Amino acid sequence: MEEINGLLLGRDAAVRLLTLTGPGGIGKTRLGIEAARKAGSHFSDGVAFVALAPLGHAALVVPTVSRVLGLREAMGVPSLEVLRQHLRERKFLLVLDNFEHVAEAAPEVVDLLGSCLDLFVLVTSRAPLRVRGEREYPVSPLAVPDPNRMPEAKEVAQTPAAELFIERAEDASPAFELTQANAAAVASICWRLDGLPLALELAAAQTGFLGPTALLSRLDQALQAGGARDLPERQRTMRATLDWSHELLHEPERELFRRLSIFAGGFTLEAAEDVCAAGTVEAEEVLVLLGNLVEQSLVVAETSPEGRTRYRMLEPVRQYALEWLRESGEEDEVRRRHVRRYLALAEEAEPRIKGHEQVEWLDILEAENDNLRAAIGWSLEAGDAQTAARFGWALSMYWVMHTRQDEGRLLMVQTLSQADGLPSEMRAKALWALAACMYGSRDDERLMAVAEEGASLFRRAGDRPGEAYMLTMWSLAAMGLGDLDRATRSLEEALESSRKQGDAWGSAHMLIHLASVSFRRSDHPRAARYAEEALTLTRQTGDRFAPTSRSPCWRRWPGRRTSTSARPGTGGRR
Repeated sequence: MEEINGLLLGRDAAVRLLTLTGPGGIGKTRLGIEAARKAGSHFSDGVAFVALAPLGHAALVVPTVSRVLGLREAMGVPSLEVLRQHLRERKFLLVLDNFEHVAEAAPEVVDLLGSCLDLFVLVTSRAPLRVRGEREYPVSPLAVPDPNRMPEAKEVAQTPAAELFIERAEDASPAFELTQANAAAVASICWRLDGLPLALELAAAQTGFLGPTALLSRLDQALQAGGARDLPERQRTMRATLDWSHELLHEPERELFRRLSIFAGGFTLEAAEDVCAAGTVEAEEVLVLLGNLVEQSLVVAETSPEGRTRYRMLEPVRQYALEWLRESGEEDEVRRRHVRRYLALAEEAEPRIKGHEQVEWLDILEAENDNLRAAIGWSLEAGDAQTAARFGWALSMYWVMHTRQDEGRLLMVQTLSQADGLPSEMRAKALWALAACMYGSRDDERLMAVAEEGASLFRRAGDRPGEAYMLTMWSLAAMGLGDLDRATRSLEEALESSRKQGDAWGSAHMLIHLASVSFRRSDHPRAARYAEEALTLTRQTGDRFAPTSRSPCWRRWPGRRTSTSARPGTGGRR
């Protein structure tokens, strides 16, 4: 609020045409009214609020403004000239609400500003006016509780989204109270609704007969229920608000809009071009159409400090667009293109996260994790266990490196449960991903069984690298069960095979596990030799994840050389 008033009232460079933009339901109107109320005393000749939503044509904008100001039309004098004469000598603030569907009237607003030098115009619109002198102010959703922390009632109550929800819930039900017992449900409602004020108000209105936990499970229904009677008709339900925006789109924009709903957790321009270009939407048109959707506040563009731009839909908007996708009959085809896109990404990343590009590619996978998870889920829904297994093989080390083992394990268990008729090598790859995610779970007997089956399948398929990896997992299970002799033999066999294949990455990991076995046997000189060789290999590969510098034998062996390149996480880089 202070920022908006600062723009309107700036002493040196006040903004005379300020447009508040954002999706329907984000609170532009309320923000505009409050800004006008606070700034009103600075406009000696007054403030006027003009609701444009009921207008059916841009030609009605100027006559409507005249009527709101109480001006009478003069015979033969255009309405715009009447307004000019009235406002020319006045210091006045004009608030034009819901301008998006009468955007053709923007030149008349510019004309007024050019003639009336003390006139200020505050516009609310889902898209900027795109005229000279305009300053756009995107209205953001309300901040939500931190999704990475266990919700505490006090912290939840202090976030703007929850504060609005609680206020409206108390209006609907005087008995409503935020407690530790319902704080998690309230936080989840705020997350699900992406901090969108209208959605929060519509949901909170149902607390008169639904507690937060029950409401959470019925959010979609709550958003279709009637809101407060003093809301405009188009905002009585979330659907009505979004219908209003959807009707303003041209057909190619509608096609792209619904197809973009397939993305989970955001997307890049390249992904949109790859997945959504079809029919009347050509790949080279996606950039322009996507820009239009951003302008219409149906898609949010977010640029990182490194200059990379990702796009996303607020979740209520995405769910609405997804309904249109399902009704269009295109969903299955768009899903297939989405799966194809993210499988290619996962398989491209698999060798890169083991080398010098590790950090960059892990960041890429992390940014796309929601899409990767969705693509695997859709593959399983379609009964395509082979594609899910390919994802598992490609992403297993990402899951391990980014501590997503529980997620990977769940997905691979589901994959293997559908594995009837799966080629043996693909089953082996799913077993490898499962084994990698099981390691460290202390379920060593199960891990040993999984690794044994996987090693046998890889051996039968003639896949020596795969067999070596599975032998390594088998040895780790044996170590967990205290059988150091069998663990050593299995690791030595895996290392010999890995060296024959020229697999420096795999050899480094096998060597460090051999070092750990030697350390547990108190054979410190052998442990240090293994660790030294492993460190040399990780310097070659650039693998920062290899645990050479973190292993017990390397940290504690008294004769080790001090080296800055052996610090945890450096991967041998100086």
